[in-house]
Amino acid sequence: EAKDEAAVLREVAEIQVGGGDGNIVGRNMFRRPWKDSVALGQKILAVILASTQRSFANADELVAYALQDQKAGDVLFDLKARQQVPATVPPFGPGVLPDGTPDPTTYPDDVARMLAQEFANESSELKANLERIYRHGETGGTGKLFILPIDQAIEHSPGKSFAPNPPAADIWYQLTLAHTLGMSAYVAHPGAIRQIAHRARELGMPLIAKMNASYSKGGREKVAQHSFLLD
Repeated sequence: EAKDEAAVLREVAEIQVGGGDGNIVGRNMFRRPWKDSVALGQKILAVILASTQRSFANADELVAYALQDQKAGDVLFDLKARQQVPATVPPFGPGVLPDGTPDPTTYPDDVARMLAQEFANESSELKANLERIYRHGETGGTGKLFILPIDQAIEHSPGKSFAPNPPAADIWYQLTLAHTLGMSAYVAHPGAIRQIAHRARELGMPLIAKMNASYSKGGREKVAQHSFLLD
């Protein structure tokens, strides 16, 4: 069963106050009717973006600041406007000193810093893919993520998962929800990714293929699988 809105927002805020890079929210989004999912998603985005404005003592303080007696959507877009994220930045590179030489201690934004420092030893291809995700959607360029994962029908029971909101079982519904909210990426198993890849490309939506899963043998016992491969 999906958690109530207050519980979801508090959990999102706890992750942000604890120093997390973002939030992965699945069934608490798609098990709600479309209108309710979008409304909750806007509030989640407001909380995530608010966390970049200043430090907060606790999750409740962050949620209160993010929503502050306004519609969550208004807060969201107001916070986004105040981000002042540069439209273009040097790929993976540091900032520049007044004399034009690279400054290894400063970066134009958190994404550039993260790619240069935390992923310094990774391939340029991997860093390019990460940059696409970190710069996409409403949280783009802030160093924060908001991702929609759907692994139901393989790892979780599809009937139980989608019964509260049957239309959400359609992968096109899922992709549209992620795009409508300006989420960072959509996660699904390779079979679903293959079906929607062409449309996701048109929308510019980054896709993440989930390459592992587990299934129940009955009771609490589960068997892990790590053999989902893309052709």
